[in-house]
Amino acid sequence: MQEKAAGDWATNRTTVALAPNPTTNTPTGFGTWVDFLNDFRNTFITTDDSADARRQLLNIKQTGTADDYNTQFRSLVTCSNISDKNALLSQRL
Repeated sequence: MQEKAAGDWATNRTTVALAPNPTTNTPTGFGTWVDFLNDFRNTFITTDDSADARRQLLNIKQTGTADDYNTQFRSLVTCSNISDKNALLSQRL
């Protein structure tokens, strides 16, 4: 983690961790392992919720009531950002 984006992230994380706490004048610290993992994931792992919703729409199946299916379908449509009604028609047949 010495080059490019990873190197910049590691340098910034170290700088923040070693910066003195204004109250105690001691290093702030790196935090817990969970803090590190969350920071790492938020920095390097991106999510594409609309792509995930579109993928789920391709595989949606009614397993419960029609109302449950319709609710799930509408929720996925909203998340997918698909606005063309014709593109959605084949998913409902």
